[in-house]
Amino acid sequence: MVATIGDEINTATRSHHTTLNQLILHLLPVSLPPNTSTHDLYALGISRFHSIYSAFESSFRQSITATALPSRTKEILHSLHVPQLERAEALDNDINLLLPPSHRVPEPSQHPRLEAFKQHIRISLAHKPHLLIAYTWIFYMALFSGGRYIRSKLRTAFASPSISTIPQRQLDEQAGLSFWNFPGDSNGEDLKADFKARLIALSDLLTEEERDDILAES
Repeated sequence: MVATIGDEINTATRSHHTTLNQLILHLLPVSLPPNTSTHDLYALGISRFHSIYSAFESSFRQSITATALPSRTKEILHSLHVPQLERAEALDNDINLLLPPSHRVPEPSQHPRLEAFKQHIRISLAHKPHLLIAYTWIFYMALFSGGRYIRSKLRTAFASPSISTIPQRQLDEQAGLSFWNFPGDSNGEDLKADFKARLIALSDLLTEEERDDILAES
């Protein structure tokens, strides 16, 4: 069986992915009750996610509407775009619910590494739009693997248990956990399957050089 570009990304990023997961699982409890009396640290953390997802998703939309792109590249980008997967708005809702205005993220000049990464995303996607494959796979598909486990831990910490009369997604939204949920009855499992199918279908459109670019960016 020939490996898909998604499989190749997973292989290329496995060690980094493992290290990052271990770091998140180590630090996450520190930001949650009972180790802290508020959700401010968690909200501050996802505010950084919001900055990154906003930069990425804004660049994605700009790439799709660019008129100078070759038809093949446009086909790849349109195939990749699944609006229901976008996370910036959900993160914004969670932050507004959890984080007092006085604790909001400072101006980017006070976080040069964050701003540098956002600039890297914008410049990279402007020069090589096919790199969107790397970002969409990593930013979205991770929420269906380790993200599900993290969500279960957050539900416990945020006192968002299942109540038979209220849908779990509604409870999560009220608790500030919208980021970890997706629209639809299957909570995004259909979106994941659709996205993977799209990626497999467009794999043949990629040149070897583009595949190498995507794996290097990952």
